[in-house]
Amino acid sequence: MYSEYDQLVSVSHQLTELNRIELAEYAPADRFRTVRNFPDVEHVVSGARRPLSEFFSESDAQYEAADREIPPRPAWYEALQADEGELRWFVTVGRLSPEKNHARLIRSFGAVHRAHPEARLLIVGGGPLQGELQRQIDDAGLSEAAFLTGAQRNPYALLAASDCFVLSSLYEGQPMVLIEAAICGLPIVSTSFGSVYGALPQGAIRIVEQDDDALAAGMTAVLDGEECITLVSVEPRHAVASVAQRPGARHSVTVGAPGKAILAQLAEPEWPSGAGAALRAEAAGVRTAGYATSHDEVIPTVQSVAVPLVLRGQRPAAIAVVHVATDRTDAEIAARLQRSAATIRDALGA
Repeated sequence: MYSEYDQLVSVSHQLTELNRIELAEYAPADRFRTVRNFPDVEHVVSGARRPLSEFFSESDAQYEAADREIPPRPAWYEALQADEGELRWFVTVGRLSPEKNHARLIRSFGAVHRAHPEARLLIVGGGPLQGELQRQIDDAGLSEAAFLTGAQRNPYALLAASDCFVLSSLYEGQPMVLIEAAICGLPIVSTSFGSVYGALPQGAIRIVEQDDDALAAGMTAVLDGEECITLVSVEPRHAVASVAQRPGARHSVTVGAPGKAILAQLAEPEWPSGAGAALRAEAAGVRTAGYATSHDEVIPTVQSVAVPLVLRGQRPAAIAVVHVATDRTDAEIAARLQRSAATIRDALGA
């Protein structure tokens, strides 16, 4: 059958190469093509901005219209709403089916929670393993820390309310959820499988082995630091659409222009482990030029320019512009950012 088609299309480069090898006897190599799927960015951003207080507004309206009593809120929702910033939330989104390997995620989270009692886990999605996974959570004594939310029409609001996205899959086609998590500004930890390596730019995902301990270690690394954290974001007043990292968004300090601008201020012993020669050369370039740039490193298609923000007595910081396209050069953007950084320092007396 494959020989009858003009093109054989896969959704990732890794799958294209795999199919080219596995189906070599049925079709020549030049018939295999890659066509990437991409999420509706505006839809994801719009859902992420919806406040949790409105999460059940539609279902509440249906109960009221039917003159029925509104049921109590689920425990995971109450815990999210009550959190005043003391908890750290991991989240995953996907069908509760064997290939997603949520059982491993729950085991790994159990180890993380024992060392970090402030850690919480949201598993968003429905599927045939829901009852089995709930029993695993209960048997592990995690019923007040790990939650199955069921399928949700707007999972992006839960991504936006969380601190880190985790994927424990054995395999995926094209893991769109990783792109959606990146759009929501989350650091990402994922187990290793073929298509994860092409899902986002190199360094945007902390990829670990298919092992309980390795996944727990990756999650723990997020809690222990080595991250760039967005403190404040401002969106253009007159833009039709915009891309902005929400306050609290985290990603590895080794990717993105703000991370490089921060690394350029750190002494050698303070650098994260595993930083290679190429990144060190980039940081040296930041010190020379006075600004850092990035493209496709944290969010696909998004570019950034950042300058160091040095404040006396404070941890290294940066101020950045994030954009999809602009008619200004990186140097022009950097010059404006440097003036803004000077204004901030003057205002703080630093």
